[in-house]
Amino acid sequence: MANNVKVKINSSGAREILNSAGVQSDLLHRANGIKRSAESMGNGTFEADVQAGKSRAHAMVKTTDIVSIRSNAKNNTLLKAMGSGK
Repeated sequence: MANNVKVKINSSGAREILNSAGVQSDLLHRANGIKRSAESMGNGTFEADVQAGKSRAHAMVKTTDIVSIRSNAKNNTLLKAMGSGK
């Protein structure tokens, strides 16, 4: 007695949700956790940023100066911080 249910996703609605202020706020919170973790591992400073995209928002943590670039290149600071960023 299984009922067949078909679900059709509204693409424009999904894009609105994935680019919404709430999703961007959550992404920024997560990116800031990774940023804090990376800064505690090395000498450099990092920057967290969120941007709305074509289909969804994107968060990034990036190096800001030569010290953080070198720290990341030598120790994979950002990669390691992603595993421990909360």
